Amino acid sequence: MKNINAQRKLTLQLLVTAIAFGGLITGTFAWFSVANDVSIGTFNITYGEADKIQFGLIVPANRPDLGEAGSLTFFDNLSDADLVAYGYNDKESPLSPVSSMFQSLWLNESTLLDDNTLFPVLRSSYSTYQNTTNSNQARSGFFQFEFYLKSNMDMYLYLDSTASIVADSFVNSQKNVQNAIELDKISASLRVSFLSSLGFNIWEPNTEVAGTTAFGGRLDVLDQDGYYDFDGSLGDYHEIMFGEYNDASKLVYSETSRASAEKPFTSFNASTAKDVNPLDLETSIENGLVVVHEDSKTTATLADQTLNSSALAYLPEYTPTRLVVTVYAEGWDLDNTNLIQDASFLLNLTLTGRFRAPTEPLTLKNEVVE
Repeated sequence: MKNINAQRKLTLQLLVTAIAFGGLITGTFAWFSVANDVSIGTFNITYGEADKIQFGLIVPANRPDLGEAGSLTFFDNLSDADLVAYGYNDKESPLSPVSSMFQSLWLNESTLLDDNTLFPVLRSSYSTYQNTTNSNQARSGFFQFEFYLKSNMDMYLYLDSTASIVADSFVNSQKNVQNAIELDKISASLRVSFLSSLGFNIWEPNTEVAGTTAFGGRLDVLDQDGYYDFDGSLGDYHEIMFGEYNDASKLVYSETSRASAEKPFTSFNASTAKDVNPLDLETSIENGLVVVHEDSKTTATLADQTLNSSALAYLPEYTPTRLVVTVYAEGWDLDNTNLIQDASFLLNLTLTGRFRAPTEPLTLKNEVVE
């Protein structure tokens, strides 16, 4: 969760393939790329000889020449120039660690998923001793795109099993030979979330078991001096428990948890300062402390078309369907280190569709509508 402002690259190539129904083979389209040195030509998607799926972009307020602000323009073929014109491809956007913690503040039982003003909320890095839990809402450091898809048939959209996020090992080795392996590992901290009227899903690509990232612990983020941050009055200093958890009264401090770290120091790898009471997280959990964990899913889970909860969106026939895609680096992931400012990644986002037969009930998560 280090507060890093340096520019870094995210080579983001979004590919949608294999939209299939009844055994028909489909085409492929390259969605777009986000990086200073990457661009695309055109894309389109078809069902063989069937009509094309159209892709809607929102007309920005500063481009009256494109139409009425807030209206949708649908494309059969979309170029990189179109994405730039509509404000979807900011090639100068930086990427920095953020977090999806405190998700319940914006996504709960009272949330209206069909509200077109609803966007996923991320939290920024910690920067003050006055706020060591939910931090501030992140306004930058991630990519967020609002799209509208229009199909010529009823279908559910899923993640395809070929989707991936991998390190750009060649670029990483060229930029920093000594730390190339560490740079490659950082790709494991990248996430992609999907919000539609059907629900919200976070994709954690580089793991076989998702949801293990804990949104809490001791950190060295405020002073960044190689020591876990601490607070308190003179003679009674305690390491700070950052993040999302249930009850500060359950925290336990013990000398058995005194840390002595070796370089390179990171937010997660630091020492306990002299005369500071070390936080004993393991004993605290035994004492009743509950640390919230990331609500993410693996590629295999999101690609499983037998799971209603894995569908990213439902596209009713000829009806524009909103899909918000957010790409970010999860700051609580232990693979996220200070070196993220130098790391390069390749994101291949591939979606697949499942045709909904006319006799099939419409499934909205756990609800079935005849």
